[in-house]
Amino acid sequence: MKSLPMNIMTAHRLLSETIKGSPRVKHPVKLISHCEYVSDTIGETIRTIREKGGYIPVDEGEMRCAGLLHDIGYCFAENPYLHPIIGGEFLRKRGLPRIARIIETHTYTPESIMYIGYKRNTNPDHWIPDTWDQVLIDYASLISGRPGERITPDEKFKRFREKRNAIFQRMIDHAEPRLRQEVGDVELLLLGRKDGFREYRILEEIKEK
Repeated sequence: MKSLPMNIMTAHRLLSETIKGSPRVKHPVKLISHCEYVSDTIGETIRTIREKGGYIPVDEGEMRCAGLLHDIGYCFAENPYLHPIIGGEFLRKRGLPRIARIIETHTYTPESIMYIGYKRNTNPDHWIPDTWDQVLIDYASLISGRPGERITPDEKFKRFREKRNAIFQRMIDHAEPRLRQEVGDVELLLLGRKDGFREYRILEEIKEK
């Protein structure tokens, strides 16, 4: 399906209408604020890297839209730990396969597949972020706390470990080294260091697996 036109305004409208129409989201204003903050953080991160003379092969406008929509899967997911995948499926149906690809792997998705499984593809490696677009979503999510709050990855993992769900704790234990590596790669670029440019791919086209 051909991608539909998307900009910040249309992404925000899609987010707001979908969240407010979902009985699964108990605090719609809070979730919208979080998504707005992640979107702003992504834009700020991209601009800072480029101001430092770094190269990051992403479209800022597209990435800000992806930031807005990264948690839209909470509106539909019976299991909240699968919300990135469910959100990706929803966006594909709306004609947004690139944004779906960017958001469907974020944070602990590979680990949720490992411990929970999923009908479409149960190979965890399929869901490991392999483009800079996907890594930026992880980075912005890991430094975003409550709406409008910037935190460190250390604080984020501390809060993760305050959750009492045993499966979630196993997922986070497995995910933490990978996520910290991604954060470190982005932080090197933020310092203007080109050795932070690892072997992540450029999202030039969608190839469904």
